[in-house]
Amino acid sequence: MTQKSDQMSRLMQVTEAAYAAEQSHMTRLIRQEMQIRQQIAALNAARRSQDRSIDQDYAALVGADFRWQRWVDVRVTQLNTTLAKTLVEKDRVRTKLTRAFGKYQIAGHLFEQTKISDRKIAEKRAERNA
Repeated sequence: MTQKSDQMSRLMQVTEAAYAAEQSHMTRLIRQEMQIRQQIAALNAARRSQDRSIDQDYAALVGADFRWQRWVDVRVTQLNTTLAKTLVEKDRVRTKLTRAFGKYQIAGHLFEQTKISDRKIAEKRAERNA
């Protein structure tokens, strides 16, 4: 392997690692997004269930129903804010992931071209020495 091939091999390893890191980051963000969406859905389902509850009149009399609804509203608002931040981060990482993938693909192409070039040079040397 020539010095240039060795450099291209190292470049490919570095770009592959960068791409893998961005993929991992995106996977974490996707999981986080799904968890937040599930929490919001669960709170909204609990709210709908509470609205149909038989004990609603008593809970309303003592103010518990109002406080619980208020807590759900605040929590859903917090989760939506976190979701929005996650989606912004996901979009930012998607851009970085696309760039990392492009660099990885180009490094692979350059590495293959270098190997082809090295093979041709070795063949020419072999012909001259034969």
